[in-house]
Amino acid sequence: MKKALSILFAFLTAFSCFTCVFAAGSDSTTLEVKYCQTEARSMLADINAFRTGSDTWYWNADNKTKKICSGLSPLVYDYDLEKAAMQRAAEIIVSFSHERPNGTDFYTAYTGNVRAENLAAGQTSALEVMNDWIEADKDYGGQGHRRNLLNSDITAVGIACVEYNGRKYWVQEFRSPAGSTVETPANDGVTTVTVDTSKPASDWLSILISFFRTIINFFMSLASILK
Repeated sequence: MKKALSILFAFLTAFSCFTCVFAAGSDSTTLEVKYCQTEARSMLADINAFRTGSDTWYWNADNKTKKICSGLSPLVYDYDLEKAAMQRAAEIIVSFSHERPNGTDFYTAYTGNVRAENLAAGQTSALEVMNDWIEADKDYGGQGHRRNLLNSDITAVGIACVEYNGRKYWVQEFRSPAGSTVETPANDGVTTVTVDTSKPASDWLSILISFFRTIINFFMSLASILK
C-alpha cells in the first residue's frame, strides 16, 4: 500500500511540474488609476491644427530631404478606439512598450486596416505631451510620433490619459477606418483596471523538453521506490 501511494505521489508531482509550463500564462494585475479623459480629448483640436497647418513635414531617412504632407484631412474622434487607448494607458504603467504586457503587439487591442500608436509618460499636460510628440527638432529616427500624426492613411484617433502614483501616462491610438463617432461621457474618475500580464505559451520545443524531463524524473522516482 505504501509503495502504491509513493508511486501515485511521484506521478502527481511529475504531472504538476509539467503543467506549470502551461499555467504560467494565467497572470493579471489589477490597478486603481485615475483617468483624465476630458484633458485627453482636448488634444484632438491640436492634432487637427497640426495636420491642417503649414508645418506638415518630416525628414526622409537620409535626414537631408523632407517629406511634405500636404492636403491632410482632420481626424475624427473614435470613441471605441478611446476605450482601447484607455486600456493601453493602464498597460504601459506595467510595461512601457508598444508590446503589451501579455507579449502581444499593441494593435491586438483593436481592429483596423491601418493602425499606429503614440506613447508618453511623465508629461503633466496635454500641451506638453503634444509638443513632445511633434518632434520638429528631431532627425528621422526620432520622428516616429510625428510621422504617425501626419499619416495620410489614418482617419481616426482615440486618446487616453491616466494618472497613477502621481505620474501621467498618455496614449494616442490611430486607425482607419473609424469606429464609433457617437460621443460618450468622459471618464475623469478613479477606475479599477485589470491588465493581462500572462505571456504566450512556451514554444513547442521547450514544451517537449519539459515533457521529457518530467517523464525521466517520474521513472527515476519510480525506480527508487521499487528498489
